[in-house]
Amino acid sequence: MNRLVFLFAAPVFANVWVDPEAPSDFSNAPAQFQLYKLEEGNSFGAMALDGSPAAFYFHEGSSDNWAFYFQGGGWCYSLADCWGRSQGNLGSSTRLPPTGSMGGLLSDDCSVSPICDYNVVWMAYLDGNSFSGMLNGPVNYTTPNGASVPLYFRGRYNIDAIVDAVSRNVMNSSRLLKNAVNLVETGCSAGGLATFLHADYIRDTIPHSGAFYSLPISGYFLDYPSVANGTFVYSQQIQSIYSISNASTNAACQESYSASGESWRCNMAEYVYPFITSNIFVLNSRYDSWQTECILTSTPVPAGSTTNGLCGSAPGWSACASDPTKCNFEQMVHGYIPFGSYFTTSLTFVNAEKFNSPGNGAFIVSCA
Repeated sequence: MNRLVFLFAAPVFANVWVDPEAPSDFSNAPAQFQLYKLEEGNSFGAMALDGSPAAFYFHEGSSDNWAFYFQGGGWCYSLADCWGRSQGNLGSSTRLPPTGSMGGLLSDDCSVSPICDYNVVWMAYLDGNSFSGMLNGPVNYTTPNGASVPLYFRGRYNIDAIVDAVSRNVMNSSRLLKNAVNLVETGCSAGGLATFLHADYIRDTIPHSGAFYSLPISGYFLDYPSVANGTFVYSQQIQSIYSISNASTNAACQESYSASGESWRCNMAEYVYPFITSNIFVLNSRYDSWQTECILTSTPVPAGSTTNGLCGSAPGWSACASDPTKCNFEQMVHGYIPFGSYFTTSLTFVNAEKFNSPGNGAFIVSCA
């Protein structure tokens, strides 16, 4: 029996399991990856925020099963923020290291990972919006020193170009994508969100003869108000980058929300989730530390700032934001507990039809 199928055959598959003592170290037994940059001026127009070529890392496995991994790394929310991002490895491929390593689910140690023998394509995250941008031309941003700099939002095209490059076997691998049997789509954090957003697209784009599994890790980010003043800070930030990048996510979700002018909601996991037709198994923390800092206790960023979010800045919450043991009674009762309850309600009750359908489910831990 295929290892991944065996994992999913566990009784927890169709239910949510909250484990307060689950281990948090998933960094052991790393697999080694080699960097591949796409051609300059490729036919897909695939590129990073700064215009440098899109890129991916590849690890050859010992089977004809494949995994596509969306790298994480947050988002940029404004042109100023995205320009700042374009100066580093999350917005430019110019300084990406030639090799990399990944443990946990992508480990090649079969005592650690159920997909240890898979061929893994690690897609470098370079577009600032979970691989969703589909803006044809650049947007010019005037930097603080007065220079005009083009920014490119091409994340969805980057997916297409990377799949094409892997299909053409630019890696000279002995394993060919056209022979793929089982296919896994996964990613963590912003890459976990990308896993939700593009699950059906990946399933339909990459040929495979066996099963398809979508495994988003820590990507179920909530549309939830900040304790600072009740403002939906994160949602407003996502709405901004959705518009800037001309985002393309789940087609059915976008069609459903387009009439109300709220298609930006389809840049958020809890709204996309019920529209996903692929089998999807959610791996998440109910009290994810990024969410408690950057959603629950955040405050708005001033217009024009290159600051990427004011996380944990709600007055009186700086210590509690990332460490619930430092919260007082009121903060737990009026902050953490309602947030965790909303997470579970959103996943298992509001979206119950999807969650309870055959082949879907979640593994949810209570640790941060």
